[in-house]
Amino acid sequence: VSLPPGEIQVLELSLGSFYRTPADARSRELSQNVVIRLGGQTLWVLPARFHPAGSQPPIVGRDAGIAASGSSFTGELLAQHTVHPFATSPLSSFAVAPYWLEAGSEPAYGAVRLHFKLPAQRPAKIEPLLVTGTSIRLTDYLTIDHQSADRVNFGYMHAGFHGPQSPRVRLDPTREQVAEIDFPALYPGEGDEFFSTRTLAEIAALRRTRARLRLNGQVLFDAPVPAFDSPADKIDVGAGPGRVAPAYADRCSGEISAIERLTARTPAGLLENLGPLELKLVFPSHPSTGAVETLCATGAADRLDVLALVYGPSGRAHCEVRMSTGVILRSHEFPVDAVSHLLQLQWGGLYPDSTTGQGVSPEEQRQRQRHVKITLDGTVLLEDQADFISANLQILNLGGAAPLKTPFTGRLQAVRRLP
Repeated sequence: VSLPPGEIQVLELSLGSFYRTPADARSRELSQNVVIRLGGQTLWVLPARFHPAGSQPPIVGRDAGIAASGSSFTGELLAQHTVHPFATSPLSSFAVAPYWLEAGSEPAYGAVRLHFKLPAQRPAKIEPLLVTGTSIRLTDYLTIDHQSADRVNFGYMHAGFHGPQSPRVRLDPTREQVAEIDFPALYPGEGDEFFSTRTLAEIAALRRTRARLRLNGQVLFDAPVPAFDSPADKIDVGAGPGRVAPAYADRCSGEISAIERLTARTPAGLLENLGPLELKLVFPSHPSTGAVETLCATGAADRLDVLALVYGPSGRAHCEVRMSTGVILRSHEFPVDAVSHLLQLQWGGLYPDSTTGQGVSPEEQRQRQRHVKITLDGTVLLEDQADFISANLQILNLGGAAPLKTPFTGRLQAVRRLP
């Protein structure tokens, strides 16, 4: 980093030894890391071991004779304060991996996934697909150029600056397309509550400097770009009246059927309730026969128990519970269609060892940790026993989020845990 002499700098430093008794999930994570921020931006997150916290506050600006040099800081310390450098989330026995969730009407941050169809008639102008920013001078947007009825290309714009452009791609006008869009203006500053459920590594990584577009699983561009900050309520899909260049159309003429956001939001009731997990979902409209997709997984970082969807012929599918031990349990078949369904999941991995004592006896805990039951729209598809991982922290992965390689290509509309 370059630090011009004479200018005031704001340095935030966190050592694990500052957190004798972590009070929340962020403090627990900070107790295992060195974190350095300068001017509001994270420079360094380093896992480390620490000596126990002492009874006195940290010594700032001098080493108090601990080191042989006995040196002191030769700059000028203007002020020092104890701060909370990141938003915090409640202490929990679960770590929720980021997952795609269908967006409601509330303003939100995060990468965007669009399900859309091309327009019936080729538009005369290039159209906006996603627009961010407060005015035409402070806007970033993704455009779609319909070069023919079935050939398009995409581009990133920064208030008149032409950023990365995709190659020309051929699309089936009769089928739904899925675009994953990620660029800097879709995220707030590091101290925002948006980051309260994300790890320190994710916070540093999500301060994007690149624009990335993936269409139907294929990356079309991934490149560094300039960007403006944008309020969440100025992130608009398919329209940008008054905020895009006059040469472009004001809105997209294609059909946008669903908008999803990438979130690490803890499902409602996960920390308070001990019932099944309820997923409101829409299956993909054209799944490939034989395709296997991950709907949910729990366990440890290196071992997961997975609920997979296996698509068969004639619009049918079944679930498979794929245990880390190699055991596979198979459900009854059911029809797949592109409408909303309710899937309830009683899953042993939802009961890590830390839930003992929360109104659950040790014997009842053991029974719950081995039980699996899958119900779709009130019909029981599978009920059995299995040996689930009961790690602390217990990872909850919804929709096959990274690092799993077989994500769910349908839509999660809502997730909650029942009493």
